[in-house]
Amino acid sequence: MEPADWFRLHPLGDPQLSPDGRSVAYVRETVAADTNRVTGEIWLVATDGGSAPRRMTAPGHRDRAPRWSPDGGRIAFLSDRTGKPRLHVLPAAGGEAECWAPDLEPAGPASWLPDGAALVVASAVDTPPPGGAEYAGAPAHDAAQTKLDDYRPPLVVTTLHHKLDGAGFHGTHFRQLFAVGAEGAPRQLTSGRYHHEAAAISPDGGHVLCLARRERPGDDGGWIRHPYLVPLAGGEPVRVLAEDFPCAGAALSPDGRQLALVGSGRAFDWVSSNYDLFLLDVSAGAYPYRWSDARNLTGALDRPVGGGSGSDTRHMSPPGHPRWSPDGRTVYVTIGSEGEGTLYAVSAGGEPRRASPGARRDVAQASPVAATGAIAYLAGDPTHPDEVHVLTPDGGERRLTEHNAAVAAELGLAPPERITFAGADGWPIEGWLFVPAGAGPHPLILDVHGGPSGMYGYGFAFAPQMLRSQGFAVLRINPRASLGYGNRFSLAVVGDWGGKDYQDLMAGVDHAIAAGIADPRRLGVMGWSYGGYMTTWIVTQTERFRAAVAGACISDHYSGVGTMDVGMDFTVFSQGATPWEDRERLFDRSPMAYVDRVRTPVLLLHGEADLRCPVTQSEEFFTALQMLGRQAAFVRYPGEPHGIAQPRNKLDRLERQLAWFRHHLGDRG
Repeated sequence: MEPADWFRLHPLGDPQLSPDGRSVAYVRETVAADTNRVTGEIWLVATDGGSAPRRMTAPGHRDRAPRWSPDGGRIAFLSDRTGKPRLHVLPAAGGEAECWAPDLEPAGPASWLPDGAALVVASAVDTPPPGGAEYAGAPAHDAAQTKLDDYRPPLVVTTLHHKLDGAGFHGTHFRQLFAVGAEGAPRQLTSGRYHHEAAAISPDGGHVLCLARRERPGDDGGWIRHPYLVPLAGGEPVRVLAEDFPCAGAALSPDGRQLALVGSGRAFDWVSSNYDLFLLDVSAGAYPYRWSDARNLTGALDRPVGGGSGSDTRHMSPPGHPRWSPDGRTVYVTIGSEGEGTLYAVSAGGEPRRASPGARRDVAQASPVAATGAIAYLAGDPTHPDEVHVLTPDGGERRLTEHNAAVAAELGLAPPERITFAGADGWPIEGWLFVPAGAGPHPLILDVHGGPSGMYGYGFAFAPQMLRSQGFAVLRINPRASLGYGNRFSLAVVGDWGGKDYQDLMAGVDHAIAAGIADPRRLGVMGWSYGGYMTTWIVTQTERFRAAVAGACISDHYSGVGTMDVGMDFTVFSQGATPWEDRERLFDRSPMAYVDRVRTPVLLLHGEADLRCPVTQSEEFFTALQMLGRQAAFVRYPGEPHGIAQPRNKLDRLERQLAWFRHHLGDRG
């Protein structure tokens, strides 16, 4: 396998089952390095498996977010076919798509009203501060002068949360909800200096259930949301729950009397502990309710609702909401556990049960439930990239697509070996070894996940398969901090980055060496985000690795608090420290504090538009290595956010990782 083989696979995502359960609409992407473009089409496949999938929209554009009308006769979707993303509606039987609201740029999927006459969608609206003054004492400006083609006005920041990776600086634009019909101007439903996203429409068509943060105007980090009910006839949003606990998904029951919520039910902790599924009786309409009024239906599982191991060849759709059965007795959610993502059926009075069959795979992106009781989702495993599946009412499963089967078979993929070993304090730690053909020991690359609350496991992953085929063993470990092993496990890293999580990782390397798989003289390490932090931390703590590739790293917690888009929340929580109270503690667990110890050649990769882990984090580390005369290279990707987005840069990253390890681990010296 070569890095370019990644582009032969088609990422799939956002499966949407038709109301009658007969068809699934979904997105199929093509990622092309030669043109540096990502395109996507809407495809349709019958759930009876009797016919091949068919493409519903023309290639060459980026079509996404398909949503069925209530009667199943139309599909709404987003497309850039007119030059900018716009809302389109297509007859489900085929034909030309019609652009609804050509002047409105959607900021997420649309939701149909029950009568099918209109859709609700979010769109960013310029919302200046009251009175127009940026801040007290600001100078007055001629608005016409700020709109000159050759002039970029300054961006004025007056709030703590004012930027988000991938979206940039908020400025004065905030996402509002609009009702959009086939004719007439869109009708704005919300206002104010707050971001809103539509979760669902109430069954009676009277309200939009949305997620928003409306506590402090203009101050919105984008990662904390609360449920609100927005009257479609007009009026102020009604807050559903009183406390400022985060909510990641919400859905009203078919009779509108109960609300399913995915959230934490406790103060913000950056998802270092589980999100659970809650059920809240809202039949009395006594808003706002307390979180204590809701019942936690999944707490006994001690596993994250919405979790899974993910895949690097998956179309990433917006986060899914809980899915109600038509009779209102069951809620479907995906739950991550020990490397697996599984669909669960959760009833109000019974124990959560596994609904999707099989094991050692990743199930994700569950669709709405059809009138028949069927539900669609993506499923894949280490040797099978994601395909669309349907769970039939009798509990059977049918795979509906094979877009990637031929390429996967040609690539000669091999399943990883699951390993367990004792980490720090004797805790059981789980990992996966991708072992190349032939007798060992092999050069080994330790691949550290991000988060730190990520989870490796049974989702399809191209990069370790490619490295395995090139003769490298690849070790992926879920050290403490990883989700999928319980709250105690995932919270154990808080305040201890680089401590026992580091010991867990080193114990995994020792296990691979003792098993005769890893050559102790040819060890490499790599990772992205928290994995980049851990890579830079590891090379300051040991000289056992001969090569390191650190992507989008955090090298300095002290500077990270004030420069990351989440530093003021995430870093302060995860490190248990602030720069003005615990500067020594922050710096003590920063790779920069020990950079003079580095003897390992280090390749640093970073997007220049990264707001999550700013490019200065790599720059600090690289500059110090150069001043110390160490072997290091620094690759900066212009315009790229925290996750590399442009296809050509994705290829470049894979090629550079492979070349670096070939050069430094390719001999037995």
